[in-house]
Amino acid sequence: MVFYVYLLNCFRKEKFCNFYTGYTKDLKRRLTQHQKNAETQNRKKYTGRFDKVTLAYYEQFETKEAAKKREKKIKVMSTKSKQLLIENFKKLNSKI
Repeated sequence: MVFYVYLLNCFRKEKFCNFYTGYTKDLKRRLTQHQKNAETQNRKKYTGRFDKVTLAYYEQFETKEAAKKREKKIKVMSTKSKQLLIENFKKLNSKI
């Protein structure tokens, strides 16, 4: 089974506000949930505090434990480090 660690860009009034970091075994389903929370302004959920969320970055892992470990490392990274991670991810994927 594959697990994903992902970063979302969170926007309010078209302005970047924050990142959201998570892990899941179904990236497409989870992204849809986050986007629905933002669209409906579901304030009980973190991403419901924003107008829009977009997928900025993801990694794949073979085990849930490895994904959770990486998620914890990303969560404590500085904003600048997260931005560099995303930039490198975009560069790598644009060459494919």
